[in-house]
Amino acid sequence: YMDRVYVQQQNVDPVYNLGLILFRDEIIRYGTLGDTLRNILLKMIAAERGGEIINRIGVKNACNMLVALGVDSRRVYEEEFEEPFLRVSAEYYRAESQNFLLENCASVYVKKVEECLMEESNRAKMYLDKGTEQKILDVCR
Repeated sequence: YMDRVYVQQQNVDPVYNLGLILFRDEIIRYGTLGDTLRNILLKMIAAERGGEIINRIGVKNACNMLVALGVDSRRVYEEEFEEPFLRVSAEYYRAESQNFLLENCASVYVKKVEECLMEESNRAKMYLDKGTEQKILDVCR
């Protein structure tokens, strides 16, 4: 009744969206949970880059939750996860490429870059939002 009548008459957000907005604003944005979630996700991705097996479904669900909390926008996902992820990834690949080039020739380096691009593309397809794939590939190049 509330969504069908009151929401339309008063021109306010539906109850479900209000729940998302409250959770986003009170738990994710202004509590320590948002920072903890972001740090865990970044550590899991770093662990996978290091060859460990991670809970990809958990990462995918967390990313999907952040997208949903944007209520028809990717803004929450972008601010809370994607931007820090891209920043950390740029730092990671900058350091990795410098170290790898010191120990290997250019042809081996090019193969490694192609391998990393493939891994990041697969990673993005597996558990990140679809808009992140091109961004992470741009960071890796």
